Amino acid sequence: MTRSDIGRHPDSFDLETATTENTNYRTVAWTGRYLQVTLMCIPAGREYP
Repeated sequence: MTRSDIGRHPDSFDLETATTENTNYRTVAWTGRYLQVTLMCIPAGREYP
């Protein structure tokens, strides 16, 4: 599943599928005026700053 931030326009997508298929450390899925939905992938037992 490919996600791209479309700005303040409403969007709907399967959050669970988008999250489990995300392989990037941080992917912005949506940005609103006061809220941002970010998908993250951190391997088990690892820490990132």
